[in-house]
Parts: sequence; C-alpha cells; structure tokens
Amino acid sequence: RTCWLYYFSKFIELLDTIFFVLRKKNSQVTFLHVFHHTIMPWTWWFGVKFAAGGLGTFHAFLNTAVHVVMYSYYGLS
Repeated sequence: RTCWLYYFSKFIELLDTIFFVLRKKNSQVTFLHVFHHTIMPWTWWFGVKFAAGGLGTFHAFLNTAVHVVMYSYYGLS
C-alpha cells in the first residue's frame, strides 16, 4: 500500500514540472528534471505492479539520489 501511495506522489511531481513549463520558469526546467519526472511514474508503476519487494527500495534510493543532484544544481545556480 505504501508503494502505491509513493507511486501516486510521482504524478504530483510531474504536475510540478508541468507548472514550471506553464509559468515559463525556464531556469528550473532542465532536461534532467523533465526526463526524471516523466519517467518515474512509469518505472514505479512497473515496480509496484510486477516487481514488488526489494526493487521498490532501489527505486526510492534512485529517486532520492536524482533529487539530491537536481535540487543541488538549482540551489547553486
């Protein structure tokens, strides 16, 4: 159940990206940001639907690592 909640939170992050584009916040819309927030809902769906177990932990770690890099870049720029 927790994995499904996390899965739905990926769509909220995708909406964040859409709002950046609509508000023309081009300094915050990088390829990494768009790619990451577009692909994560699909990878989480696959992980929750077909590969439950330890794979969910890997996805959460990978998502966190990408967010650290992405938001560190925003903070420094």
